[in-house]
Amino acid sequence: MLSCFSQGARSFCTANSVQNKLKLFIILLFSIFLCSCAGTNAFKKGQKAYAREELDAAVRYYLEAIRHDPDNVRYRFSLNKALFNASNFHQRQGESFLNQGDLKLSLLEFQKALELNPENNEARKKKQSILKKLEEQRRQNEEMTEIEQLKEKASKAQEPAKELAFNKTPLDLKLGDVDLKALFKMLQKSSSIRFLFDESFQSKKVSVDLENVFFKDALEKILLQTKLFYKIIDSKTIIIAPDTPAKRRQYDELTMKTFFLSNADPEQMQKIIASVTGCKVTAVNPGLNTITVRDLPQKVAMVEKLLQIMDKPKAEVLIDVEIIEANKSRMKEYGIELSQYNILETFSPGPLATATTSSFRGNRFSYVDSSDFVFQVPSISYKLLQSDSKSKIKAKPQLRVLDQETVKIRLGDKVPIATTTFVPNYGTGSLNQQPITSYQMQDIGINIELTPRIHHDGWITMKLEFELTFITSPGTSVLPPTIGNRSVKTIIRLQDNETSLLAGLLRDTERNTLRGFPGLADLPILKHIFSSNKKEVDQTDIILTITPRIIKFPDIAESDLLNYWVGTEEEIGLKAAPPPSPFDDISEEPSEKASGRPEGKNEKKSQPLKKEEKEATTEEKEKTPAAEAVKGQLVLFSDLKSVVRGKPLAVKLIADGVEGLKTLALELAFDPRILQLTNISEGALFKAQGFKGHLFKSFDNAAGKIVLSLALDDVEGGSSKEIALLYFHTVNSGSASIQAIKTNILDTKMQKITALCKALAVTVTEK
Repeated sequence: MLSCFSQGARSFCTANSVQNKLKLFIILLFSIFLCSCAGTNAFKKGQKAYAREELDAAVRYYLEAIRHDPDNVRYRFSLNKALFNASNFHQRQGESFLNQGDLKLSLLEFQKALELNPENNEARKKKQSILKKLEEQRRQNEEMTEIEQLKEKASKAQEPAKELAFNKTPLDLKLGDVDLKALFKMLQKSSSIRFLFDESFQSKKVSVDLENVFFKDALEKILLQTKLFYKIIDSKTIIIAPDTPAKRRQYDELTMKTFFLSNADPEQMQKIIASVTGCKVTAVNPGLNTITVRDLPQKVAMVEKLLQIMDKPKAEVLIDVEIIEANKSRMKEYGIELSQYNILETFSPGPLATATTSSFRGNRFSYVDSSDFVFQVPSISYKLLQSDSKSKIKAKPQLRVLDQETVKIRLGDKVPIATTTFVPNYGTGSLNQQPITSYQMQDIGINIELTPRIHHDGWITMKLEFELTFITSPGTSVLPPTIGNRSVKTIIRLQDNETSLLAGLLRDTERNTLRGFPGLADLPILKHIFSSNKKEVDQTDIILTITPRIIKFPDIAESDLLNYWVGTEEEIGLKAAPPPSPFDDISEEPSEKASGRPEGKNEKKSQPLKKEEKEATTEEKEKTPAAEAVKGQLVLFSDLKSVVRGKPLAVKLIADGVEGLKTLALELAFDPRILQLTNISEGALFKAQGFKGHLFKSFDNAAGKIVLSLALDDVEGGSSKEIALLYFHTVNSGSASIQAIKTNILDTKMQKITALCKALAVTVTEK
């Protein structure tokens, strides 16, 4: 009866085990079915939303479907199509709001278009234009600050310059070999202006031929001719002096002005002022952010204009940084391990023996036997342990940074590192050294430094320094811990709202430990049973994404781009523009009259060419593309010549008969109103055995352009090469063509290859 009960229990346990396994299998199948159903349902909802032209909802549903089935090509193709169309839709919405004058709503729409398709250059240009317009509106609507009001009042309250009160009747002066002082006396009588002369003035004979000029113009021309200058003493008095640096320093009046800067660095402006204007007397007050200039009035005016251009707020960029640190640790420990790999023997014959000594009396030698020896054998432990731990640390800071300013991100801990130094111990009178331990705080974790530079065309250059430090060994009481390091230092160039990904900073540590009996631990199978085996795997990976978004461009006005006349090398200062030269408009080619050819006889037969000219002309004709021999063709091929609107279109780019192809640069054009490019993939050429090469690709759906660049390291293969596959989505009905507008093909000797490129015509129908 007992045996029957045991057999029944075993059968019952076996039945329960089979039932449990069957339940687990059913649950697993049901989970897989639910996941597939969830992805399919989301995809169907996306298709319905796309059919209703609810493009944003379609993108969300397609993303959910891909989350359940990441490798589904159909889901990804539909997502790309929805992303491009949604981006174009928001671009059109932004243009509509822009035409209505609503800049803020149009900015939001263009920003959404860029988020859906970062390669939408048209939306990027419109966004930059709107940012500039909003900044101009902000400046116009802002009230003047108190300092700006004071500056305006100060400019209006300037002391008026000294003016001459002279007779403004035109003069006629035609004199030859007249004494200079006598000439000034004649001017004095006609203008009622009294002339004084410097002590170093020397009179000389001059010839003057002036007709119908006013007094001021006549005076300046005479002084320019005789290398003199004048200074106004009062409204009726002028002093004449030689035009030398010493006399200029003696008579020229200086002015002083203090400029309060809002954005520029005064010390940097001081260097620029000294370099551009030549002002030597400048002083900087960093506390008030001012710069004081003392020089000639025209130079001070030049400094003021220069500071108006330079003292502008910097551009700003918003940087989204996402840092993901993934840690994974696995440990497996199994086998047999002894507490110690040795056997201790102790001789303990009598009561005089202790744990450290084996003492006994000599008369007991005859009574020693095996019971007087004590053996200590190791204990045995059986190990069966497996552990698996995963952790993910995620940080997503958002930083607003000024142009060309450095931002630092520190994520981690400060770990004390012990440092021991030895100093002589003088207190005891000996030369023994005494240890002194101090601690230094070491940064452990992630350190990031970013320095953005915003370009006027919407590109952003960022200097990136990334450093990851970690403790590889905790250290002991004697040895300090060991610190590992991973660092990257680079400069990247991104477009507005473009994301850069930095990954692959993987640290993978694997340790295998084997402890056992010599010889037995070397046997292939028994070493896993009669030895202690320990395997540890530690993996750490860092993923860093950076997305810059321009929120403010440099505040550049139209007046900042004008030319300003600043005198000569001898006299630098802000001045009016000189009169234009009448010779600037004369063409370098002589006219028919100047060349002596009669008018109206241009149809004369040309003279016969010389022999050298014929050879040169023939050589030039041979170098023209029309005369070059065609060495193949580039073919755009598609299986479909007509396609229904909404259906995909695949186009192959094939190089047929192009021998010795090394590099290819090709620019294609298509009608963006009918076709929208969704993807570019490498052709069959890249799958050939032993092939080495690279294909660089970019496209702009708004402008309808595709740029392809092919570089081959290995040019072996047939004469027909499938270079790329272009995948289009048909958005409207009509006739469209895909054609090459620029080609540049080089062979292995870097010689240009002339090849024809046949265009592809496609018709898109409604049904």
